[in-house]
Amino acid sequence: MAAKEPGRRERRKMETRNRLLDTALTLFATQGFEATTIDRIAEQADVARQTVLNYFPRKEEFVRAWVDRRQERLSNLLREETFRDLPARERLTGLVRRMAGYDEQESRVARAISDGWLRRDSGFFAAAIAPSALAEAVRLGQRHGDFDPAIDADLAAEVVYDCYLQTLNRWLHADTEFALDRVLLAKLDLVLNGLR
Repeated sequence: MAAKEPGRRERRKMETRNRLLDTALTLFATQGFEATTIDRIAEQADVARQTVLNYFPRKEEFVRAWVDRRQERLSNLLREETFRDLPARERLTGLVRRMAGYDEQESRVARAISDGWLRRDSGFFAAAIAPSALAEAVRLGQRHGDFDPAIDADLAAEVVYDCYLQTLNRWLHADTEFALDRVLLAKLDLVLNGLR
């Protein structure tokens, strides 16, 4: 049974929410997370302050929505037939490469969020949950015989995500630049091959 299409009211709510999120992310990138206020987001989006608060009661909710949006994109990618048909190793590599691509494309946003909110709320990383797409990619690999079926897929996803988060943090704050995707893929290769 096909999913029911959202009605006009729901579509308008989603459009408003997305517009507010995009506005906030643009302001974070240009002004910094700390300097961006709810009032400034409302002004830039041309809505009332209360409208912003109805969708995002706290500024930190924009960060969670940004992370959720990216994780949803990964899940959608995994559902694409051409992607699902890849061998397990290539599927995981593709997901990690896409994650790096998001950060490279949105590096100013990622840096602003990291420099602002994440520095004062280190609990975000402690509570960070690996994208479900990573665990699903491992499970698909197990079903197709590419990965050991005894491996805990959620734990494997967590290991990959932990490598991603730490590498991302170094990339955002390193004194010397390095290619995020290259380092992430090298680490993934080590995880997939194991220490022999």
